[in-house]
Amino acid sequence: MQFVGKNPKDIYTQTVKDIKRTDFGVGVDRDSVKRSFTRGEHHRHRSSFSRALNAQGGAKVSFCDVPDQFTKIDDKVFLQVKEEDMHLFYRKKTMKLAVKAGLHTIICDGVHGFHPSELGRKAQLYGLHAVCGDAQAKPFAYAVTINKLTATYLKVFQNIASRLEKYGADINQLNVVLGYETAAHNAAEQFG
Repeated sequence: MQFVGKNPKDIYTQTVKDIKRTDFGVGVDRDSVKRSFTRGEHHRHRSSFSRALNAQGGAKVSFCDVPDQFTKIDDKVFLQVKEEDMHLFYRKKTMKLAVKAGLHTIICDGVHGFHPSELGRKAQLYGLHAVCGDAQAKPFAYAVTINKLTATYLKVFQNIASRLEKYGADINQLNVVLGYETAAHNAAEQFG
């Protein structure tokens, strides 16, 4: 938690500076983003930062030590699997709804650059998105891993498949779209 114990005003000021340096892509003007963030609303944003920081009570989070308050959303368990090399996050209700809505495709890809530095260079946030019926892909599970090994991807796939089967999905009928990670492809081949 990079903000625990920090001054909310300093965090707000740093956020404004970050907005000034961020490239939001074609057609998005940094100054307009900054104005939207700061115009007449800055006290509300600073208060939001302050409330959020104070609500954590100085809690420290690490990969090995995740306080209970960070394992749930709306009092429902979100951190479902916690192992030494991988954490798997999803809501059971979301899985059930995806199966009920006709889940037919899972799209998987990792983000390798935006993770806590304590996890090292090989860490990643791995997202799994569900496609049901004619709908767009919607996120339904996340894995934070400390490596990109075939064995780790295999654990992710096995856990997700097990849960989906429990809710009535026919795993053999699902399409799976993977990113470029060779280890993920190797794991998928081993899985089925």
